[in-house]
Order: sequence, then C-alpha cells, then structure tokens
Amino acid sequence: DGIRDDLVTGVQTCALPISNQFSKKKYKVYVISLIPNGFYENELINDINLICLDIKRARNSIIPIYKLIKKYKPKYCISMTREINISCGIIFKIFHLNSKLIIREASPFYYSTINNKYLLKSVYLKILKFAYSSATGFIANSKLTLKTYLNNNLISKKTEITVIRSEEHTSELQS
Repeated sequence: DGIRDDLVTGVQTCALPISNQFSKKKYKVYVISLIPNGFYENELINDINLICLDIKRARNSIIPIYKLIKKYKPKYCISMTREINISCGIIFKIFHLNSKLIIREASPFYYSTINNKYLLKSVYLKILKFAYSSATGFIANSKLTLKTYLNNNLISKKTEITVIRSEEHTSELQS
C-alpha cells in the first residue's frame, strides 16, 4: 500500500502531509479526530484546527461529523480511513451537502476477507457502495487498491481518481 514501515501509519504518510499542504495554500483546514490527544498533534502546522470528537466507534461519528460540516461549510472533506469513509459517505448521500467528499483508501478491498463480525457480508458491501458513491474524488495508495475497488464496483464512474504512493505523494505535495 505504499507504506514501507509497520510503525508508520497512513496519518503520518498521507493525512498530515495533505492537511499541512492545504493549510500552506491558504485553505482553512480542520482535522477531525475520533480520539483526543492524537500522537500527531505536534506534526500539524499551527494554522490547522484540530477537533477531537472523543468517540470510540466510527459508526457513532455520523451525527457529530455532519454537525461539523454544516457548521464550518468546508469546500472539501477528505476522509482517510475506511470507517470514516463510510460515515462521511452516508452523510453526503443522505444530506446532499455542498462540500466535495474525497475518500482515501490505503488498503485493497477483498470481499472474501470481510470480517465475520459483520452480520451479512452482502449488507456490508451494499453499505460501502452506498457510501462511496457520494465521493467526488478517490485517492488510492496503490494501483492494486484502486483495482480492487473498481472490480467490486465501489467507485462511481463519475468519481475523479488519483493513485499515489506515500513517499511520492509526500514529495509531490512539497514541491
């Protein structure tokens, strides 16, 4: 998925560089974290607003995130994890917001590996399709990740697609 070190997360290789670069380009940036006091707080530039929801489960974030989007009216919302991608996708699909949703996926999607904790795998797949269809942009960390999402029909044909490798994306953003 482009991450070379097991101790390095997508937050460090993708979310932080993207947030910092948007801020440097004079966009007003809000980073929403489900957990308070994330280890990455000190890696964000000063102009970025960090909002900690203090929520343990992503599925409980739908209403708080919706309220934040309504309050701040961002031009773009970039979601960085599958659980939050689903929450944001549902928000955008149901509430028809004016912001543009960009989803970033680091890992390939294999239907056969969906955890058995989900009641029905087919229901989970339908939720993913419903949520992801509201995205106007899709960032994949590799061609393999993109291929698996396309093969499972999780990305709309009208979605703008970008494939990045973490280290290439970071240097590209810095130039």
